[in-house]
Amino acid sequence: MSIVPQTHHGMCVADLAATKAVLRAIGFSGTQENAPEPLVFENRDGDPVGQQTALTLGDWYATHFIEQPGRRHQIDLIEVVPPSIQPRPSAAVCEGDLLIAIVVDDIGSAFAAMQAAATDHGARWSPLVEVPAEQGARFVGPDGQALLLTEGPAPFAVVHHSPDGWARSKPFYAEVLGMSVEQIDDGAGVDRYRFIGIGGRLEVEVRPDVVEAPRPWPNKRYPAANHFRFIGLDFAEVLPRLEVTAGAGYLLPAEGGFAFVHGPANQTVELFDVALSGPVDGPSQVSAALAPR
Repeated sequence: MSIVPQTHHGMCVADLAATKAVLRAIGFSGTQENAPEPLVFENRDGDPVGQQTALTLGDWYATHFIEQPGRRHQIDLIEVVPPSIQPRPSAAVCEGDLLIAIVVDDIGSAFAAMQAAATDHGARWSPLVEVPAEQGARFVGPDGQALLLTEGPAPFAVVHHSPDGWARSKPFYAEVLGMSVEQIDDGAGVDRYRFIGIGGRLEVEVRPDVVEAPRPWPNKRYPAANHFRFIGLDFAEVLPRLEVTAGAGYLLPAEGGFAFVHGPANQTVELFDVALSGPVDGPSQVSAALAPR
């Protein structure tokens, strides 16, 4: 088991407490030891994280991540508040959006529990649509976030790109970050790719109807904007390539084996050095690796 799980997905929300209630209804629990709940960042002197991420997330935002015990699935909730919050660029899928798949024991009861815990009782949620290939069903939930409840073996996510975004992103993933990407056949005729050997399941879906987000990229100030993670990278090789790549850069510079970066098509990605991918004794080391800086 690594210090940090690969299956970690970030989600921007309008109401952090309300979204946590929805996810805790299906077994997610708090996991940031020794950190306030929520953890607040501001664009002010004395808060370097808030200053460095203000362009992407606004002058004030709150965050807290939760985890499914036993499944090592973390969801990092980021509450963007007025006046920084922006409306979604489209009700449709946007560049860099994630479909997040959550493992549950029973889809119907899990969906009902999530709706019951929602402050709006699911009034704006879409109905479940069965996805037999994933032993699950998908829907659009809080703040327009696409979710899939699955009775399959493991959580996963699918990153969405437009054809133009993928043309710029594939070299970023493969040549800059050094990820192995291969095309797969999902049986539905969709242009789909999978990252190989990363310690979890993460895929890319390329569709012409994916909406480009407002520039300048990255823009993560709207509900259901997302980020994801790659672990086990060799920073000695990756970071020099990243620093000379057009359209890519740091949200948070590398420190202690961690960096938060953006790519050339509105994707934001947490990177962890291979030094943080060895076996660990317990969850306290997770908190140490991710402690506020």
